[in-house]
Formats: sequence, structure tokens, C-alpha cells
Amino acid sequence: MSKTSTRYRYSIPAFFVFFLLAFTFSLPGAFAQDIHYTQFYNAPFQVSPSQIGLFDGYIRVQGNYRNQWRTVPVGYKTMTMAVDKKFYSKKKYQFFAGGLVFNYDQAGFSELNNTQVNLLGSFTRRTSKKTYVTFGGILGFNQRAFRLSDLSFDNNWNGVGVDPLASSGENFGSLSNNFADASVGINFRFQDKDTVLLVDRLEKRSKFDVGMGVFHLTQPNQSFIDDAEAPLPIRLSPYIFGTLQLNEDFDFVGSFLAQFQSTYMELLYGGAVKWHWSRTPGKQLAVQLGANFRSHDFGESWSPVFEAHYNSWRIGLSYEINTSGFQVATGRDSGPEISVRYLFKRVEALPKYKICPLI
Repeated sequence: MSKTSTRYRYSIPAFFVFFLLAFTFSLPGAFAQDIHYTQFYNAPFQVSPSQIGLFDGYIRVQGNYRNQWRTVPVGYKTMTMAVDKKFYSKKKYQFFAGGLVFNYDQAGFSELNNTQVNLLGSFTRRTSKKTYVTFGGILGFNQRAFRLSDLSFDNNWNGVGVDPLASSGENFGSLSNNFADASVGINFRFQDKDTVLLVDRLEKRSKFDVGMGVFHLTQPNQSFIDDAEAPLPIRLSPYIFGTLQLNEDFDFVGSFLAQFQSTYMELLYGGAVKWHWSRTPGKQLAVQLGANFRSHDFGESWSPVFEAHYNSWRIGLSYEINTSGFQVATGRDSGPEISVRYLFKRVEALPKYKICPLI
């Protein structure tokens, strides 16, 4: 039987619930600034373009939302919506993948915001029965903007108080800035599973990813001032993600990400235990409980993290607790975060043909 006879299983309720969440995230006031997530491993395209297409399925739909520092007047709200899809070639054990990512974040009195639309592309090649290499790239289109109405400058001070009608005295050429951006990445995957199964009974779950993302290759100019340069520095993001199967029902899940951008450095790391409550096909249920930690120039934070996995669904919940000196202003409160993912899988017709069986 040929490839054209392959059937697909699409869940109408899955589509409905996911886009209901997307609509909720898109309401006014539901956006944010400075894109980073506590559940960084659940925001794969912020880690590296080489994460494109690395999933067990045919199409992946992903959403993330973060509300940070709600107790101070410069809070950050961040939203990501993404979809990527595999395109299998006629050659064995390799495939291409493509997709689209929309990011929006907003912060502070100025409502400084960054809107990004990113085009995704990757190529994955199986190098042995249990190893794979992926090369990925992202081409992005960005708009940064802010507003002046709630801001005060030196010229607004008249010696007695703030005069909101006075000119700011600042030489803003524009309140928005548009630019293109490009990023690349590489990933190496090692996993136990080495065959394509018609029915996935989750019997082999150990896997290990190591890679690097290189962002802002063109170092675009972000300046709002005429004749001024504010290049966006290149960001390097080396990472290690792993799942170690402990026995039939339990896994240990670990993750590490370092980010280097100019003089700034940030380390994110975490661990969790995943319990496979049911491994029966069609009724697969797992829960995961752990903690993530963040270390950077300004201090540290940590987050309890909970995930629920049911068949093709995954929902992650976390709450970041600030332990840096900024806790005086935040009362240790940083903010909640949610991630939602759904995988569309296709049922292969017999005889099955060889593809790259990622887990």
C-alpha cells in the first residue's frame, strides 16, 4: 500500500479547545516583553531553531503564556503561538520540517512591545539506529514600538511638579522600529527507540538532546533615535535535555540551558519525576512534578512545575518565585506560566515504510 493511502486522526475537540485558548491569550492586556520562559524546554523555538520538527507526530501545535512581576508597575506579559509540520522525503530516514511562530510581549508604562512573526525550517537525518542530527533556521520579521503618554522626562519637571504638557525634549525619530532577523541551530538526538511502531506502548522512553542555538545573526538595529545605532547582540544558547527511563512507570526528566548575549549570562536548569499512570494506547496518562531554577546577573528564582500528559495533549503549569534582591519590590512574586501542546499523529498503513521514529 502506498504512502497516499495513509490515514490521519484529527481531533475536532482538540482544535476547538486549543483555539479557544488562543483567543483568550489574544484579548487586550494579555501580552508581554523580553521573551523567556520558565518552562524553556516547552518553548522549543526560543531555545534553538534545531528544535523544529523534533517531536513524535506529524504536526505540533504549541502555545505559551507568561505573566511576570504582576505586583510591580513594570510587569511583563509574554505570549507565543507556534505550529510546525514534517515533510517526509522519498529518501529513507530523513525529513524536512517547516512552520510558523508568532511572539508578542509587552512591558512597563511605555507598553514597550515586540511583535515577531517567524518562518521556520529544518532538516533531520537519521545517522544510526538511535541517533539523529537536525539543522534548523528561523527567519523573523519584528516590530518594536512604545507610547509616550504615561512617560515623564527631565523636560517635564518645571521645578515644582511634573508638567505633562511640556515637550519631552527627546529626539525620537519614530515610536516604532521594523527589522528582519535570522537564527540557526544544530541538535544531536540519542534515543532508545529504533523502530516505527504501529502502536506506541511507551516501552522505550529514554532520550537525550544536546545542541546550540545562535540567534540574531544580522544584529539588527533596534534604535528609536534618528542616526543612532543599537544593534541587537548575537545570543548563544547551548542546551542539554534528557529523559531517563527508571522502570516501567517512572522517568527522570532533566534540562539545562545557558544563554550568552554580549556581557549578559543566564543559566536555567531543572529536574522532574514523570509517572506514567497508564500506558494503554488511547488512554495514556502521565503526570510530572519538578522544579526549575534561574541564575543570572540580577539574582535567582525558582519555580515549582507540574505537567499533565494525556495521549497527544500536554499541559504545563509553573509559578516563578523571586529570590533575588528584587524580592523587596515583588514580595517574592514573579508570576505564573502555562504551556499547551497538541500533537497530530497519523496511523500508518501496512506495510509501513521507513521514516525517522522520533520520540
